[in-house]
Amino acid sequence: MKQLDVWLNRLLGASGALVLMVLMLLTAVDVVGRKLDVPIRGGVEMAEILLAMLIFAGLPLVSEARQHIVIDTLEGFMSTAVRRTLDALANAICAVTMFGMAWMFYAKRVVRVAEAGDTTSVLKIELTPVAWFLLVMIVVTGLVHVALMFVPPGEEDGGTAV
Repeated sequence: MKQLDVWLNRLLGASGALVLMVLMLLTAVDVVGRKLDVPIRGGVEMAEILLAMLIFAGLPLVSEARQHIVIDTLEGFMSTAVRRTLDALANAICAVTMFGMAWMFYAKRVVRVAEAGDTTSVLKIELTPVAWFLLVMIVVTGLVHVALMFVPPGEEDGGTAV
């Protein structure tokens, strides 16, 4: 699990940071360009694509770090075994949900985008690679939750359980 942690954090963290930097630069240049009456052509399209990629690249990282929003009001009244069981159950539910989302996203979006050859309206950016990237990130997030089912949360970690 440690190697997966390192790999996920380095690869997705670096790619997320790169996407965020490009998004910030794009936004800054576009805002200045609008003030000078020369906005970036297709800037909104590029920002939408980059934002989707940033959010979906962050999903596995947030899941792996167990940093989702949790309500742990009753946690102080539970034994360690109950907390670990609830954490494993919550991760199982999250994994099933992610794999269900991946199946639906593939069937309803990826296939249709690929068959239709969808592109953005202004810049004609091909959307099939973007759709595949989002799908892969959903599947990776599901796999992270499967792995977390077998790794009890640390003491500093609130866990996944509600």
